[in-house]
Amino acid sequence: MKIRITKKEALKRFTYFQVLSGKLDITLRKAEPEFYTAGYLGHNADIYTFGNYAIVTGERPFGIEVPHEIVDVIESAARTLHNIARTDGVGTGNEDGVFLKEFSDYVESGRFEKLVKGE
Repeated sequence: MKIRITKKEALKRFTYFQVLSGKLDITLRKAEPEFYTAGYLGHNADIYTFGNYAIVTGERPFGIEVPHEIVDVIESAARTLHNIARTDGVGTGNEDGVFLKEFSDYVESGRFEKLVKGE
């Protein structure tokens, strides 16, 4: 169950990376957002947490913008694993969960932040 949080309150807790709505759908399909923000126009963004980091998706995300090229590579890898598991029948049925764990570990390690910042 998501908890409503203000953007101001959220910014105190994590280092944020913003991704527009729908851009990491396959990568995050097995994840549940921990928080969400809302305003006058309704739902603004979902917040997925990974250690001290968070990915914010939605119509009005906030944080460090993740370059489209990086988002595309991540989502392409997730899509490939998802399609192999679904069409070949050789998967365990948990490929999406395994990829999410790998992605989560990558974000938590701080390597994702360095990649996004070009370090």
